[in-house]
Amino acid sequence: MADSIENEIAVHIARNEKLVELIEEHGASLDEDRAIDFFFYVNDRADAEGLAQDLSAADFRSVEVLPEQVGDKWSVHAERFASVLDITAADFVESLVQVTMRHRAEFDGWGTAL
Repeated sequence: MADSIENEIAVHIARNEKLVELIEEHGASLDEDRAIDFFFYVNDRADAEGLAQDLSAADFRSVEVLPEQVGDKWSVHAERFASVLDITAADFVESLVQVTMRHRAEFDGWGTAL
């Protein structure tokens, strides 16, 4: 399982590097705190609720659990007020991957207004 966790972390770090480049190209600050949205998909309601509780305990706010429109997955949306540098740091990415895997969820990514 360690290889799986390490692989997930590497995938998210690579994706984050591309997003950071885009943000820099638009001239936005990487160290300015802002509202950042996080998106997850989960196979069942119990895991979705558990993920939502863990995210709330980890200082995410506006955590919502909704049945997804397509298919039978559940959608979890959460917001965190932080800088892009904070949420792309390796330790944050690792903790996010760990909580996602604990609830058998898929982390679909993050986004923020520039």
